[in-house]
Amino acid sequence: MAITLAADTGVVLLPSPVNVDLVPPIASMTTTPSANGNGWINSSPVTVNLSATDSGSGVKQLRYWIDNGQLTVAVGGSASTQISGQSTNSVGLRALDNAGNISSLVTAAVNIDLTPPAVSVLAEPSSLWPPNGKMVPVTVSGTITDSLSGVNPSTAAFRVLDEYGDIQPSGPVSLGLGKATLSRSTPGVTKWK
Repeated sequence: MAITLAADTGVVLLPSPVNVDLVPPIASMTTTPSANGNGWINSSPVTVNLSATDSGSGVKQLRYWIDNGQLTVAVGGSASTQISGQSTNSVGLRALDNAGNISSLVTAAVNIDLTPPAVSVLAEPSSLWPPNGKMVPVTVSGTITDSLSGVNPSTAAFRVLDEYGDIQPSGPVSLGLGKATLSRSTPGVTKWK
């Protein structure tokens, strides 16, 4: 038996059973290798692992981009891409499920620094002459700089070796923004015999 409804009733007949998915997928990203505690990676290339899960209709595709560049579409719930070279990067990701729901935007920083910090040290006076067995005050100063990731405060330290290879004063240094400066007066660091 057929049922005829007037066009203005607002009733829609659907086949039974009806599958309804109103929940968007959940997207996520990781990197291999992982960033350190300061958010930097010191190797290249870096693999960005993209994935999504969906408990309803399933993940149809991943849509991602690097540094607001060209959109890349990958079919399914997982994909990967690589970033090479030394730079700061941002990766954006959204997932689309089979019902047309779109995930929240997921972003991740992929920061790669392959260059170690530059260290310079200066001693004043830089040489002692003539050898006379007297203790001489020597001021040691220097800088540690890194133009990309900056200097990690937990690793910046100094030590002074005398001509016999013995460690004289040592300890941490104070850091400014991306730069460490050391200036110590170390009487008796150098002794000539």
